[in-house]
Amino acid sequence: MKYTAKPRLSFREALKSAFSDLGGFERKRVRRSEYWWCMLAGALYVGAFDLIRYILEDLFHLNLSHLLIDLIFVAVSIVPIGLWVMENYGRLHDTGRRDSWLAGIFLPLAAAVVVYMAAWPSPLVRWAVWGLLAVAAVFSVVCIVFCLQDSDKGENDYGPSPKYTPEDE
Repeated sequence: MKYTAKPRLSFREALKSAFSDLGGFERKRVRRSEYWWCMLAGALYVGAFDLIRYILEDLFHLNLSHLLIDLIFVAVSIVPIGLWVMENYGRLHDTGRRDSWLAGIFLPLAAAVVVYMAAWPSPLVRWAVWGLLAVAAVFSVVCIVFCLQDSDKGENDYGPSPKYTPEDE
């Protein structure tokens, strides 16, 4: 069967599509263009907040509490992190892979945080934290490679292709 590729999504179309599906963990497929536009938007969003924080703290010499800044940063980061997770789920689905690949990133990161907070002074614990972070880094690279690949043509376990439409013969 022959397939025709749809044109790439624009920045606005990609964000509109991503934010319309942000609330649910549906079995959705995400095109590469939507994925990379959303990654760029998230980076710009967090970068803009960092710039504002720099301007307030360093240029205007406002002595804001580090705890306050960290809490604001966590609150501001919820949207791009949620967007990142949803787009990665969808991108993995689009290439025919299970979303459990992301667990290889999140579980070692969560374990590293727990170990770090529980007993950081021990040298053995430091090596365990670095090992967990290395595992998360390897899974991150693997997921990026998967996200770089082209969509499965036609329908897969996660629905019809958002990029390819079958041609009538």
